[in-house]
Amino acid sequence: MGSLDADDSDDTGGGDTQFEDVAVLGTAEPYSIAATPEREYEYLEDDEAVRIEYDDSSERTMSFDEWGRRRATAAAADEMRSLLSDEGLADAGASMGVIERDDIDESRTSRDPDPSLFDREVDIGVTVAIDYQYGGEELVREPETDFDTLVESIPPYIEVTMLFEERNYTADVPILCWKHYADRTELDDV
Repeated sequence: MGSLDADDSDDTGGGDTQFEDVAVLGTAEPYSIAATPEREYEYLEDDEAVRIEYDDSSERTMSFDEWGRRRATAAAADEMRSLLSDEGLADAGASMGVIERDDIDESRTSRDPDPSLFDREVDIGVTVAIDYQYGGEELVREPETDFDTLVESIPPYIEVTMLFEERNYTADVPILCWKHYADRTELDDV
């Protein structure tokens, strides 16, 4: 994928125009939620850690803060799913995911975010994406909602307080709006 002109316009007509992913934080008012962990764990008090056993009988131990951050991110993603549904954006082409700091390629986006927003116990946040498809110089499919509407509907972060039995854990979880372009010719080759 190439780069979008510096003015961030969506002009797809002729010439040497190329398409670039754009990643920005939402601009709606941030807000707070409280959530309880949906996954069972064993608290290891002496180590300030938790042990999680998975369905396949494997297990993992991590610090309590890392566990809190992961659960807060999951709660924020659930909240964004609800928001997209309430706003009618889920049916209009917006999709959800979790993004890691390493997935943010600053050379491929002309605006936000500063990856340091993801500097936490675990470098993750939530992404809300809309996909555009192009072939050559032509935009061949776009979502029913436009990117600006998405950005205006999504907060830049949600403050999530996880209500653990041992203690509460609070994190500001960044919400990244992602305008994703995919080359249709590459998709057709799969």
